Amino acid sequence: MTERLLGIILPVFSVIAIGYLWGRRAKPDMGQVNRISMNVLAPALIFSALSSKSFDIRADAVLLAGSVGIVLGSGLMAWPIARMLREDPRTFVPPMMFNNCGNMGVPLAILAAGQQGLGMMTILFTTSNLLQFTVGTWIVRHKVS
Repeated sequence: MTERLLGIILPVFSVIAIGYLWGRRAKPDMGQVNRISMNVLAPALIFSALSSKSFDIRADAVLLAGSVGIVLGSGLMAWPIARMLREDPRTFVPPMMFNNCGNMGVPLAILAAGQQGLGMMTILFTTSNLLQFTVGTWIVRHKVS
């Protein structure tokens, strides 16, 4: 069991460590890389994963409902905590709702479950992003066009 767990997590953390060490040494400007990642690579990954998978709404309904439930449920739980701590819910709640299911989740899903994991993680990633750029944006500022 430990061997399997290390086989899944160790490659991800190795890449993180290499990137950290290179970043400390080279101090690269990541602005352009981030724009390419967000505007080209992430949409290409989603398109590629979704186009190679036959999407059956009935088969994936539980996964979709679960991902929506986790995101919205986290927000509903975080809202009263923000009020109790006297924090602004617009800045406290969204980070509690939206996790890093793209950069960390996709590699872990592939290493843990192979291509089937990629398809399922793509559904979670797409659902989370859709909610982040609709509900999350609305929470931060209600009057966004």
